[in-house]
Amino acid sequence: DPAQYPSLLLKVLADDGAVVYLNGVEVSRINMPTGAITYQTGARSAVGGSGEGEFAETTLNAPPLVAGDNVLAVEVHQDRASSSDVSFDLWLGVAATTPAQDEEMLVAAGSVWKYLDDGSDQEIMWSQPEFDDTAWKSGPAQFGYGEGDEATVVGFGPDATNKHMTTYFRHTFTV
Repeated sequence: DPAQYPSLLLKVLADDGAVVYLNGVEVSRINMPTGAITYQTGARSAVGGSGEGEFAETTLNAPPLVAGDNVLAVEVHQDRASSSDVSFDLWLGVAATTPAQDEEMLVAAGSVWKYLDDGSDQEIMWSQPEFDDTAWKSGPAQFGYGEGDEATVVGFGPDATNKHMTTYFRHTFTV
Protein backbone atom coordinates (compact mmCIF):
# COMPACT_ATOMS: atom_id res chain seq x y z
CA ASP A 1 0.00 0.00 0.00
CA PRO A 2 1.73 3.21 -1.17
CA ALA A 3 -0.19 5.18 1.51
CA GLN A 4 2.07 3.50 4.10
CA TYR A 5 4.91 5.63 2.74
CA PRO A 6 3.93 9.33 3.03
CA SER A 7 7.63 10.18 2.90
CA LEU A 8 10.81 8.33 2.05
CA LEU A 9 14.48 8.89 2.69
CA LEU A 10 16.67 8.77 -0.43
CA LYS A 11 20.42 8.34 -0.05
CA VAL A 12 22.48 8.67 -3.23
CA LEU A 13 26.20 8.22 -3.79
CA ALA A 14 26.93 9.97 -7.09
CA ASP A 15 30.32 11.13 -8.27
CA ASP A 16 29.86 13.65 -9.84
CA GLY A 17 26.09 14.32 -10.06
CA ALA A 18 22.75 12.59 -10.56
CA VAL A 19 19.11 13.04 -11.49
CA VAL A 20 16.72 10.58 -9.82
CA TYR A 21 13.31 9.59 -11.18
CA LEU A 22 10.66 7.49 -9.41
CA ASN A 23 8.06 6.02 -11.78
CA GLY A 24 9.05 8.57 -14.43
CA VAL A 25 8.78 11.60 -12.11
CA GLU A 26 11.94 13.54 -11.25
CA VAL A 27 12.30 13.44 -7.46
CA SER A 28 15.87 14.62 -6.82
CA ARG A 29 18.96 16.26 -8.29
CA ILE A 30 22.36 15.92 -6.72
CA ASN A 31 25.04 18.40 -7.82
CA MET A 32 23.26 19.11 -11.12
CA PRO A 33 22.25 22.47 -12.66
CA THR A 34 18.66 23.65 -12.88
CA GLY A 35 16.79 23.50 -16.16
CA ALA A 36 16.73 20.86 -18.87
CA ILE A 37 19.22 18.00 -18.53
CA THR A 38 20.60 16.13 -21.55
CA TYR A 39 23.05 13.26 -21.80
CA GLN A 40 25.82 15.86 -22.38
CA THR A 41 24.99 18.02 -19.32
CA GLY A 42 27.86 18.15 -16.86
CA ALA A 43 27.55 18.06 -13.09
CA ARG A 44 28.17 21.40 -11.34
CA SER A 45 31.46 20.25 -9.78
CA ALA A 46 33.76 17.25 -9.48
CA VAL A 47 32.36 16.10 -6.13
CA GLY A 48 28.71 15.10 -5.89
CA GLY A 49 26.50 14.72 -2.87
CA SER A 50 27.90 15.86 0.43
CA GLY A 51 31.47 14.95 -0.47
CA GLU A 52 33.68 12.38 -2.18
CA GLY A 53 32.41 8.91 -1.30
CA GLU A 54 29.50 10.17 0.82
CA PHE A 55 25.77 9.62 0.36
CA ALA A 56 23.64 12.74 -0.15
CA GLU A 57 20.31 12.47 1.69
CA THR A 58 16.95 13.83 0.50
CA THR A 59 13.47 13.42 1.97
CA LEU A 60 10.83 12.62 -0.62
CA ASN A 61 7.45 13.90 0.60
CA ALA A 62 4.42 12.30 -1.08
CA PRO A 63 6.59 10.07 -3.30
CA PRO A 64 4.92 8.91 -6.55
CA LEU A 65 4.66 5.24 -5.51
CA VAL A 66 2.19 2.77 -6.97
CA ALA A 67 0.89 -0.53 -5.63
CA GLY A 68 3.02 -3.25 -7.20
CA ASP A 69 6.19 -2.62 -9.22
CA ASN A 70 7.92 0.78 -8.95
CA VAL A 71 10.90 1.91 -11.01
CA LEU A 72 13.84 4.01 -9.85
CA ALA A 73 15.78 5.48 -12.77
CA VAL A 74 19.01 7.39 -12.15
CA GLU A 75 21.29 9.17 -14.59
CA VAL A 76 24.79 9.80 -13.24
CA HIS A 77 26.71 12.67 -14.84
CA GLN A 78 30.40 13.54 -14.92
CA ASP A 79 31.46 17.15 -14.45
CA ARG A 80 33.72 16.88 -17.52
CA ALA A 81 34.59 14.27 -20.16
CA SER A 82 38.11 13.81 -18.78
CA SER A 83 37.00 12.95 -15.22
CA SER A 84 39.13 10.24 -13.63
CA ASP A 85 36.32 8.43 -11.79
CA VAL A 86 32.59 7.84 -11.46
CA SER A 87 30.58 6.24 -8.64
CA PHE A 88 26.96 5.32 -8.00
CA ASP A 89 24.94 3.59 -5.29
CA LEU A 90 21.53 4.26 -3.77
CA TRP A 91 19.43 3.46 -0.71
CA LEU A 92 15.69 4.15 -0.47
CA GLY A 93 13.55 3.58 2.58
CA VAL A 94 11.84 4.95 5.64
CA ALA A 95 14.02 6.80 8.14
CA ALA A 96 14.04 5.66 11.75
CA THR A 97 12.04 8.05 13.93
CA THR A 98 13.63 6.96 17.23
CA PRO A 99 17.16 5.80 18.07
CA ALA A 100 15.88 2.30 18.87
CA GLN A 101 14.01 1.95 15.57
CA ASP A 102 15.63 0.49 12.46
CA GLU A 103 15.37 2.11 9.04
CA GLU A 104 13.02 0.25 6.70
CA MET A 105 14.57 -0.42 3.28
CA LEU A 106 12.75 -0.55 -0.03
CA VAL A 107 16.02 -0.51 -2.01
CA ALA A 108 19.25 -1.44 -0.23
CA ALA A 109 22.68 -0.06 -1.00
CA GLY A 110 24.52 -2.66 -3.05
CA SER A 111 21.37 -3.77 -4.90
CA VAL A 112 21.46 -5.17 -8.42
CA TRP A 113 20.57 -2.59 -11.09
CA LYS A 114 20.22 -2.58 -14.87
CA TYR A 115 22.61 -0.09 -16.49
CA LEU A 116 23.57 1.42 -19.83
CA ASP A 117 27.10 2.76 -20.24
CA ASP A 118 27.43 3.25 -24.01
CA GLY A 119 27.33 7.08 -24.18
CA SER A 120 23.99 7.14 -26.02
CA ASP A 121 21.27 9.75 -25.71
CA GLN A 122 18.33 8.04 -24.01
CA GLU A 123 16.25 11.24 -23.92
CA ILE A 124 13.50 10.78 -21.27
CA MET A 125 11.69 7.54 -22.17
CA TRP A 126 14.27 5.40 -20.33
CA SER A 127 13.02 6.78 -16.98
CA GLN A 128 9.42 5.64 -17.56
CA PRO A 129 8.18 2.43 -15.87
CA GLU A 130 7.12 0.83 -19.18
CA PHE A 131 10.59 1.25 -20.80
CA ASP A 132 12.10 -2.07 -21.94
CA ASP A 133 15.56 -2.41 -20.37
CA THR A 134 15.97 -6.14 -21.05
CA ALA A 135 18.97 -5.50 -23.34
CA TRP A 136 20.80 -3.50 -20.65
CA LYS A 137 23.61 -5.00 -18.56
CA SER A 138 23.06 -5.68 -14.85
CA GLY A 139 25.21 -5.85 -11.77
CA PRO A 140 25.41 -4.96 -8.09
CA ALA A 141 26.22 -1.48 -6.81
CA GLN A 142 28.59 0.22 -6.12
CA PHE A 143 29.06 1.05 -9.79
CA GLY A 144 31.87 3.07 -11.29
CA TYR A 145 35.48 3.17 -12.34
CA GLY A 146 38.69 4.82 -11.23
CA GLU A 147 38.45 4.33 -7.46
CA GLY A 148 39.02 0.59 -7.02
CA ASP A 149 36.02 0.00 -4.71
CA GLU A 150 33.49 -0.82 -7.45
CA ALA A 151 31.40 -4.00 -7.31
CA THR A 152 30.54 -3.41 -10.99
CA VAL A 153 32.88 -1.51 -13.31
CA VAL A 154 31.06 0.54 -15.95
CA GLY A 155 32.55 1.53 -19.29
CA PHE A 156 33.57 5.06 -20.17
CA GLY A 157 34.07 4.70 -23.92
CA PRO A 158 37.06 4.26 -26.21
CA ASP A 159 38.89 7.48 -25.25
CA ALA A 160 40.11 8.03 -21.67
CA THR A 161 40.40 11.78 -22.32
CA ASN A 162 36.86 12.06 -23.72
CA LYS A 163 34.65 9.78 -21.61
CA HIS A 164 30.89 9.37 -21.71
CA MET A 165 29.22 12.13 -19.68
CA THR A 166 26.22 10.04 -18.54
CA THR A 167 25.54 6.50 -17.36
CA TYR A 168 21.94 5.30 -16.87
CA PHE A 169 20.65 3.01 -14.10
CA ARG A 170 17.25 1.35 -13.47
CA HIS A 171 15.94 -0.73 -10.56
CA THR A 172 12.47 -2.17 -9.96
CA PHE A 173 11.10 -2.72 -6.45
CA THR A 174 7.68 -3.72 -5.16
CA VAL A 175 5.38 -1.88 -2.75
